[in-house]
Amino acid sequence: MATTPLIINEWNDAMGDSPNVGLGLVQNASIDAVPGTVQPNYMPALNSFPTNHSQTFTWNVSGTCDLTSPDTVLQTDGVAVTFSTAGGGTLDSNITAGTIYFLYKFASGRVIIADTLGHALSHNNLSLAGNGSGTCTVTTVDIGTVNSYAQGNDANGTNVAYFGDSNGRVWYSEGTTGTYLLNGNTITNGDGQGLCLFPVSDGSAIYLFVFRNATIDVCDVSTQSKRRDPVGNSCWTTAWESLNSGAGSNAVHQALLGYDNIVYACDSRYIVSIQEVPGQVFAPGSSGTYSYNSKALTLPANDIAQCLEQLGQDLLVGGGYTNLIYPWDRISPSFDLPLLSPEVGIYGMKNIGNKVYILAGLRGIVYSTTGYLVTQVRKLPEHLFQSTSGGSNLITWGGVAAKNGAFMFGVSGLNGAAGIFLIYPDGRLIWENTPSQGQLLPRVLGNQSGEFYFSGYAGGVDLVSTNRYDTLGNSLVQSRLYNVGTRFEKTTYSILECQLDQPGGSGGQIRISYRTGVTGSFTTLATYTLDGTTTSFDSDVGLIDIENIQIQVEVASVANGASGTSAARVREVRLLP
Repeated sequence: MATTPLIINEWNDAMGDSPNVGLGLVQNASIDAVPGTVQPNYMPALNSFPTNHSQTFTWNVSGTCDLTSPDTVLQTDGVAVTFSTAGGGTLDSNITAGTIYFLYKFASGRVIIADTLGHALSHNNLSLAGNGSGTCTVTTVDIGTVNSYAQGNDANGTNVAYFGDSNGRVWYSEGTTGTYLLNGNTITNGDGQGLCLFPVSDGSAIYLFVFRNATIDVCDVSTQSKRRDPVGNSCWTTAWESLNSGAGSNAVHQALLGYDNIVYACDSRYIVSIQEVPGQVFAPGSSGTYSYNSKALTLPANDIAQCLEQLGQDLLVGGGYTNLIYPWDRISPSFDLPLLSPEVGIYGMKNIGNKVYILAGLRGIVYSTTGYLVTQVRKLPEHLFQSTSGGSNLITWGGVAAKNGAFMFGVSGLNGAAGIFLIYPDGRLIWENTPSQGQLLPRVLGNQSGEFYFSGYAGGVDLVSTNRYDTLGNSLVQSRLYNVGTRFEKTTYSILECQLDQPGGSGGQIRISYRTGVTGSFTTLATYTLDGTTTSFDSDVGLIDIENIQIQVEVASVANGASGTSAARVREVRLLP
């Protein structure tokens, strides 16, 4: 049997349903930045403080009062902490056990206490009495599981992203500056299942509604100074209104600001609404300025409101216990004829160009609707989420967002695979990204700008920004499984060629490997390091008796390479006889 060259360049096809019919995997790699090539994708970086840190310390007073020998975790300006006498010492009389304080780095191995985030970031220390003694304990205030998100400009035009966690706390990020605690709300029975921003009609203020299990908190987040000291500025109104779901119920409270400038939120089998009274300016403490309806819409007794999205004049309500999506015109006393999903449980919806993408069921199928029928868009390849014990490939859905007209969503499976996936308008699918802390379920996704976005998960918030993956093994593409021979007439390849469409930055890398089936490890054929001038690489390889072959291409940028020209950008891989 004559051996013919094997040429691999179908990156733009994205992932097939299995390696037998298309690319087996596109993970953390970009195929659309320069069509016809594959390069490292923009990588996520942890944008929040590390969690679960506690350490003992001894007091030190030398002009300013600071902590000696702090761990590196505590040497980050703005980290939120509490203090206790664990260790047998005595707290300074100006420090109250359990109260939240903030730290900033004073010098190597020394951090100083501030009473507000604003003071910590401006290096303005708290005045202490100087009578703290012995050994005490400092503990970080930790981010729980991030499960709600809101984003918008403040009164000064600064874009701010807010994250609600499973402890009922709220965190926020201004661009790439880090994620900080929005201190001061009551977190009792605070599962943190909903956030929504509401700008008042005269533009004088912007409020953040925070939905807990039994109540709604509201905070004035109009300016940076209010966010950095919401307690001192009396920004919070805690337990502002009551919810139907009750304390400890862990009900879902996904919320959104409607096209009609009314806030809607899920609450057990009800939709609650909040709106400004015409001619008034919303003020939390003035009931005459707003209308709160705890039962603006009621679902059937056998269902709960799981998620919300808008489509034209309708508010779509996804049922958590049924396969129903309830369209509501926001005016009528009840919903219209429900849309029927093929699977029970509607976990997320996203409107992109008047096409609503739907995450439903447990089988990894993405659906869509334009308001009449629910149809299948794409099933996630089963081999990505198959249980290692051979069981069914049930999955868990995460957050939803749009990226350049494509549908972006979080998902995890039984075998530990988890990440952010992307479905293009034409149905092509890629594994867009993986959280920086490992394969954790991205429970919320939110656009920061253009290509860049936030991802929240258990214990952290990532910002996908300008740096591309710069280490081999992270950004890769696996080809289809090619049949290149028969049982009795096998194939031999002698030469490997790799073609780039541009030289790339000196130091970028490419590694090409192979295997002869769809299971087992890949064996390296060649590793190439870019030199800034070369666009073609080749190696002698001794591949004999090949019947089937799958190729893996790993690409890496120059370390911390922000420019697309620094990345290894592969156009074609060839195996020659």
